[in-house]
Amino acid sequence: MALAVFALVVRRWSPSGFVMADYEAYRHLADYLPKELFEQRTAVLHALAKEKYPDIYPDTYMFMAAVSLVIVTAAFSIVARGLDISMWYPLLILIAPALLAFGTTRRRSMHYRRFLEFQDTLQTTLKDMTAHDLTRHLKWDYRRLRHGDTAEILHLQRPLSSWTISLVVEIIQIDPEIHLNREVGEALPSYGDATQDIVLDIGPAAHDTVLQLREMDLTDCRPPPDYHEAPPAYNPSESDPSARNSRLTSVP
Repeated sequence: MALAVFALVVRRWSPSGFVMADYEAYRHLADYLPKELFEQRTAVLHALAKEKYPDIYPDTYMFMAAVSLVIVTAAFSIVARGLDISMWYPLLILIAPALLAFGTTRRRSMHYRRFLEFQDTLQTTLKDMTAHDLTRHLKWDYRRLRHGDTAEILHLQRPLSSWTISLVVEIIQIDPEIHLNREVGEALPSYGDATQDIVLDIGPAAHDTVLQLREMDLTDCRPPPDYHEAPPAYNPSESDPSARNSRLTSVP
């Protein structure tokens, strides 16, 4: 069960970051995590998003600046033509939009790699938090936005369609034994071992019966009889007609 959910919101005109409500808004979390630790954990997440997440708002401002410079250059050219002013050096302003476009393209090409690095750092951080809060039966994890998520669950002020959500961090109540088995990767027993365990639980008498049934199955697995009999041995005397008639006459 998720005790708290935080959305990482991507903003176009300002830095991206986690949207979190007050500690009192997470009613079920108070039974597992004190307020001081909650504030420490959320401060780490805010700092991580501020330092590592690849924001897109610089690209927005660079694009707007390039468009503005192009418009200013075009306006200056129109005015200069109307006043019969021939000056070419104001056209050097167009170099700035070209440089801004190159910088924007470079940032966008590195966005995916920087996002993967942020995910790796976030996963390591959440694992450390889980290791510290495992005694409180808490697990920190992140996921993508689900179909069932709403603005109320994520503690967002506006409808969910007006936000761009990159990922969601949640605090989950867990069973520590199940979590440790999943982390260690405990393998399931083989079919033979499971069968032996079941037989031992039944008792020694039933175990002898099962062994007898197995021996009967082994004895029943004999090869089928060969129905192709060998032909009779060849006798040259039978092929002679005179010998055959002499045998018939000798019979009383």
